[in-house]
Amino acid sequence: MQVELSDEISPVDLENAREVAAALCLLLSKCGSDLDAFVVEAGGAHVRLQPDRLLSLVKLIDGVASTSPQAGDERDEIPPDTAAELLGMAPPSVMRLIERGYLHARVTEGGCRLSRTEVLSYKARQAVIRREALSELVKLTQEHGF
Repeated sequence: MQVELSDEISPVDLENAREVAAALCLLLSKCGSDLDAFVVEAGGAHVRLQPDRLLSLVKLIDGVASTSPQAGDERDEIPPDTAAELLGMAPPSVMRLIERGYLHARVTEGGCRLSRTEVLSYKARQAVIRREALSELVKLTQEHGF
């Protein structure tokens, strides 16, 4: 079974992540430093998780879940110039993405504002597309002996 991860994090995802982080933190504190590894089993498969790696994951989950602004939150809105910096492109390119419907902007008195969450989601989707294209290119060059 292949698990597909969404590019967007919903409020429900954040709340679930907070609960999981708290449960894992409690589990780690109860086990103490004597533990060699956690073993998670499901459907006949298993994975070994080192306690220090699991603690790093818990810190990451907790950090993202506690500091992520939600779409519509004022902290989440950014001007096109900031979106351009995040995406590594010129502001006119961001405006074209808005015109073509790839990004959505809210018009305000001072110009337009974009959701930081949406901009970062777009950036992540583009990174996936680039990685897949590069993998395909590598496969083709290997097949043809380039």
